[in-house]
Amino acid sequence: MTNTFINYSFTVKYPGCRKARLTRFFALFETILEFLYTKGKILKETLMKRKTDIVYLADLFTKFNMVNLQLQGDSLNLIKTKSIL
Repeated sequence: MTNTFINYSFTVKYPGCRKARLTRFFALFETILEFLYTKGKILKETLMKRKTDIVYLADLFTKFNMVNLQLQGDSLNLIKTKSIL
């Protein structure tokens, strides 16, 4: 219950942090692997199998977030929007 409340409060107060979670996860990938190895070798092996998926998704969502920021604003028109996409 408390953990859910903390996650909810953090998300509401710092909404920009949600966008960077996957990138941050990949930045800490080796540290996370070391931690999972202490909990069980199977967990580490499972995460290692998904490393390329995590890299791909982190890159993809970073690009989506950049496009999203460019598409926000009042001074956009159809031509500017097409050039961004």
